[in-house]
Amino acid sequence: MRNCDLLVTNGLVVDAHHGVREDFALAVAGNRLIEVGPSKELASQYRAERTLDASGKAILPGLINAHSHASATLFRGYASDVSGKGFFDRMWRIEALLTDEDVYVGALAGCLEMIKNGVTGFANHFSHMDQVARAVEETGIRAGLSRTMLDRGESGDARREVEEGVRFAERWAGRCPRIQPMLGPHAAYTCSDELLRLAAEEARRTGLMLHIHVAESPHEQELMSRRTGTTTVQHLEQLNFFSENRVLGAHALLLDDQDLALLSENDFHAVICATGKMNRGQGIADLPRMLGAGINVCLGTDGSASDNLDLLMAMKVTYIAQNHLHQQVQALSPETILGMATANAADALGWEMGRIAPGQLADFILVDTRRPQLRPLITRPRSNVVFNLVYYATGADVDTVVIDGKLVMENRQVRTVDEDRVLDDLQEHAQRLWQQAEL
Repeated sequence: MRNCDLLVTNGLVVDAHHGVREDFALAVAGNRLIEVGPSKELASQYRAERTLDASGKAILPGLINAHSHASATLFRGYASDVSGKGFFDRMWRIEALLTDEDVYVGALAGCLEMIKNGVTGFANHFSHMDQVARAVEETGIRAGLSRTMLDRGESGDARREVEEGVRFAERWAGRCPRIQPMLGPHAAYTCSDELLRLAAEEARRTGLMLHIHVAESPHEQELMSRRTGTTTVQHLEQLNFFSENRVLGAHALLLDDQDLALLSENDFHAVICATGKMNRGQGIADLPRMLGAGINVCLGTDGSASDNLDLLMAMKVTYIAQNHLHQQVQALSPETILGMATANAADALGWEMGRIAPGQLADFILVDTRRPQLRPLITRPRSNVVFNLVYYATGADVDTVVIDGKLVMENRQVRTVDEDRVLDDLQEHAQRLWQQAEL
């Protein structure tokens, strides 16, 4: 008999690469999956510190929210009736009021919400990023964190902004194994060329990944055309932004053929936040076209001012949006959509996860399939398992969450934080901010 820390048995293992495996088990040692196989075999081979019976549950890789603003839980519903410039005017007014404690409280709530929705890792863009890192440490979630660099075109602030972003990355490099610092220039249309150049240079010097909003709205398209005479992507290319850098590009909504060609030649990874963009009437990204150009596509939720933090729901919206855009059924397969929320995002962020396989980081979730909307669940002669999970499941169906080999949620109870206190604090801080912003 071999020893392991956690053995999960009798589950329906599902991922985008291996498909559906019935009555399977996972063995975990430390923070890694060490074996995946039939339940009877692993049960006879391993002596575990803790065993979980996954009967009636699907075991999926942990979901990865590849673009978010976790602390924006404070702003849920605050800018629901505006888009483009009106949205930013309202959001920047309230964000200017944020304190460190506000951002910490909002991030705690965001991490809590993501864990309860089966998100085991996320990429985040925001201010006061040390406070978001503090919330990540406490809740047990995994994160790629970038302190937003923003000078609104005033190049006099560019060097200071980039230096602040680099200092954040230096403070957190190696400090917590679940935190990956990144550099986060906000966007080409909100940053001076000087800031964008400096950020790209620092990314090349340090090896840090860049996380930036790219081609996200008609408002941006108009501003960039007026200011530069070209598109966001082509302007960034002229600034040498992509060269020798890995770039996580949020939204990638409005791309012409030349944009796609440029991005496909670089280490660029697109993050699609379909729900928020459709909600604001900004459009639908053409994902088959993007995938056909060889671009890695991931899924995100954006911030709670635009969307919720339910990536299972985002998978459904993305699936429907592509069918609507292309006027055909299954424009993208459910397996492709699931891969965007797991393996594709893991590959973009350089995380060894996103698949249920030996050697992967032990980030996975158990989804309760004994829910009316998920039944019947059929594996043969024709399987509906992946479709049902992508189309019908929501975050409320997630029962158990394991992150870095640790049981973070069980029976929908998060073990790392006091949920009532987190929500009470969120209510108090949000109420004060909303009142101050309207004075």
